[in-house]
Amino acid sequence: LSELRARAMSLPKDSADARSAYIALGRAEAERGDMRAAAASWNTALGIGFDPTLAAATAEALSEGAGRVDARAKALFERALANAPSDAPWRSMVVKRLAEARSGHSLEGKPTAAPN
Repeated sequence: LSELRARAMSLPKDSADARSAYIALGRAEAERGDMRAAAASWNTALGIGFDPTLAAATAEALSEGAGRVDARAKALFERALANAPSDAPWRSMVVKRLAEARSGHSLEGKPTAAPN
């Protein structure tokens, strides 16, 4: 991971190669179960170039890391859905997560605490 992170950081900031490296880093972090780190890496890649599938994956990683759909994840899910092809295989998951966000439930279906 440290080598992949160093490679991503050494590439020109807004390059396609940097974007690819951050996507790969996010995959490696997700495979190790670090969803917050995966979301951060994928978010960097999204900053270089938007893709609805990557946005949905980033929002899901944010949600898994937080245990709920937070405002950042909700915004990414909405943007992904708005830009997704009609046959995107992840559309139903995004619709489900947005419904969870509206209902105030966690990913496990439990009510979340009201914000202070």
